[in-house]
Amino acid sequence: MNGLPVAAVLAGVVVSCSTPLPPKVAVTVENDLGAAKICDVFIRQSKHVAAGWGNDWLDREEVLSDGTLRTFQMDPGLTWDVRLVYCGGQDVGVLKNLTWDHATTIQASSLR
Repeated sequence: MNGLPVAAVLAGVVVSCSTPLPPKVAVTVENDLGAAKICDVFIRQSKHVAAGWGNDWLDREEVLSDGTLRTFQMDPGLTWDVRLVYCGGQDVGVLKNLTWDHATTIQASSLR
């Protein structure tokens, strides 16, 4: 080991083998529906349809009122589905097979 501590050798291997991750892409959801409020935002990788929608991406008590924006940091180059839900439980709509390579805004009215 040439007199180097094992931790230093291992740390060198890990550092030299690591590949930097691509930067995240800012995807903003905008409620432009007037008085209607959005209580749930679901985002999943399109290839995981069988797993269902998973958890709501909004904070527990978070509500998107008219004009409210919420930005999520997404992995670029993957394909995503987005589902927005009114506070009453009815779907605003679903967008499928979206791929982002730069910052973008999804207006809720585009899901109707």
